[in-house]
Amino acid sequence: MIILSSPGGPTAGELESLLPNVQEIAYTENSITYTINGVTISCGSIDAPIPVSELSGPLKTSRYWENDDDLILNSKAHLIVSASGPNDKKQLASELTHAISAILKATDSVAVYWGGATHIVPRDVFSEIADYIPEGALPLYLWIDFRMIEEEDGTVSLFTTGMKEFDLMEVEIERSRGSFEEIYDIGFNACHYVMDNGPVLGDGDTFGLSENQILKVHHQESFVDRSETVINIKME
Repeated sequence: MIILSSPGGPTAGELESLLPNVQEIAYTENSITYTINGVTISCGSIDAPIPVSELSGPLKTSRYWENDDDLILNSKAHLIVSASGPNDKKQLASELTHAISAILKATDSVAVYWGGATHIVPRDVFSEIADYIPEGALPLYLWIDFRMIEEEDGTVSLFTTGMKEFDLMEVEIERSRGSFEEIYDIGFNACHYVMDNGPVLGDGDTFGLSENQILKVHHQESFVDRSETVINIKME
């Protein structure tokens, strides 16, 4: 969802200039639908804010949101943007990401609420990441929330939110004595590896960022949601 400071969606002309390959545009007063690369993008305008109850949690935990919360809580409208088609979920998410980036440039937008990751990303940050993705890379910073926790004993834990939107297990690292950067790199690269190759990190496998780094992988109960089985990477 795109959070707006004032009502109003993009026009067909604006989208055509921002997305040269757009096809089959259908435009009404409150919605616009188009096809691009075989994916159908729908954008509907809602002249009301997203309920505060849905955003209060993400505002506290979103790593990218450092602005005044009132910009979100006092918003006047929002856009619901979706992608559909006979494509895999990565391609749908990719086209949705590019569509949102274009729509941000054509509207009085404040931020994006990416529901699968339950995080809020300022408009400029979202567009910067979406528009400059290196070839072969995925914008996991937008699709996945990598949450870091400093434990009472000085160790650090990581858990993700968003992998299950792609029918994959979430990734966790529990109570590691590595640095924040090391733990984040392992979590991010493990997610990217699974997103690229499918559910290939089996229970009892190993993972690492070099030939010398051998980290045990287990499928086990999440320390965040006990009802969920996750990929737990043992990183001392």
